[in-house]
Amino acid sequence: MATIRQGTRVTVVGSRGEWLEVRSKHGNPPGFIPREDAMLVEKR
Repeated sequence: MATIRQGTRVTVVGSRGEWLEVRSKHGNPPGFIPREDAMLVEKR
């Protein structure tokens, strides 16, 4: 298990229910965060 600090930018690559699958721009392994904890900053 790992943690992501508040304010860290990640890329959403998928979703499963209330969870977003995210990838770090630093090459870390992908993971999941609750959708309610995410904030859209930039849409591509």
